[in-house]
Amino acid sequence: MPDVLVAGKDVILRARIYGDGAWKPVEIVVDGGVVAGVRGVGMPGASGPDVSLRPDANLVDMSDYYLTPGLVDCHVHLAMDAHSLQDAVKGWPDEAGTAVRVASRLGAYVRAGVVLVRDGGDAAGIGLAARRMVGEEAIIGPRVVACGRALYKKGRYGDFLGPGIGSLDEGRAQLDGAAKDTTHVKICQSGIVSFKRFGEVGPAQFELDELTRLIGYAHDKGLSVMVHASGAEAVDIAVRAGADTVEHGYFITRETIRLMAERGTVWVPTFSPLANLISRPELLYAGASLDVIRRAVDDHKGKIAHAYGAGVRLAVGTDAGAVGVEHGASVYDEIEHMVSAGIARHDVLRMAVEEGRRVLGDAGAHRDGYLNSWRPGDFFSGVFFRRDPLLCPISMADIEATCLPPAII
Repeated sequence: MPDVLVAGKDVILRARIYGDGAWKPVEIVVDGGVVAGVRGVGMPGASGPDVSLRPDANLVDMSDYYLTPGLVDCHVHLAMDAHSLQDAVKGWPDEAGTAVRVASRLGAYVRAGVVLVRDGGDAAGIGLAARRMVGEEAIIGPRVVACGRALYKKGRYGDFLGPGIGSLDEGRAQLDGAAKDTTHVKICQSGIVSFKRFGEVGPAQFELDELTRLIGYAHDKGLSVMVHASGAEAVDIAVRAGADTVEHGYFITRETIRLMAERGTVWVPTFSPLANLISRPELLYAGASLDVIRRAVDDHKGKIAHAYGAGVRLAVGTDAGAVGVEHGASVYDEIEHMVSAGIARHDVLRMAVEEGRRVLGDAGAHRDGYLNSWRPGDFFSGVFFRRDPLLCPISMADIEATCLPPAII
């Protein structure tokens, strides 16, 4: 099992990091969980060897391993168990049991090298509680950006995510409350993809004017908006209404892809909830068709390949907690699904490191050199791989350790 390291006071970390087309030896000097300097030959932004520490500084020699910044999963559900939504919801009233289960899920992310996640919400506020567990209760886990309770139209898909709204006034009231407790919100603009009939999702939940008003109000409150949307109409409305990120996006059209590229909308395609079931058909519900799922995944791959070529911003999100999508480990499933869609492996890793941080508001993401972006003054976190993550498929079995700063732990 991968170790969890804490880069505390007076630490020198030795490893190999990537720069100028090759992996090179480097020493990262960490003091109190904060980068004090980077010592290495030819590394962009590296400081010189004059960074001083006490003579008894702790040397952590990981020079045989490949070090990258920790990964980011832009779409998870910490309230869900990856086996049964209904059973998970039944367990929510058991607060003590839920806390134990959530702590276990948080630990799974760290063991997988994931140091930052965005929770897509739940009606019980469990994602918000998970954020507090990591930030205030010293539970080991990734930093959690939590959306709280999602907005959706009453009577439509989303009852396990929030109370539902019956009017724009109710939506604005819910956003007023969200702005007091979070920085990101989720709006459901469609249902889920049918596993019985190819291409079927159902009609959009909100008209263009309604969704534009909701997103505009959220933006006025300083909230970033992720929009759950699949189906041509729902995705197109989400993009035109100003969504910051579109989640899922199955059956998107090429015209909407063009619009996403033009507007800078981020697409989080979440392959795993469908693609993972292809190898685990025993998890399918009665009447579901494996052929329909395969067709939907193949269609999605073609659309992602087109979006990649068109310059659409793409980020890695697993929808972990959905059936067949395990917390933590599934980030590597998602990476491989995106590679299989024709995206270069180094670009997928960039999406899982840099683009995810940009989506979630981490200022350190706005730098060149995403694999060696540590700078003095940053909190240090990273993941040590036993194999070159740019060369071949990787999994949790390839992780030697994940390093978190004391500020996260």
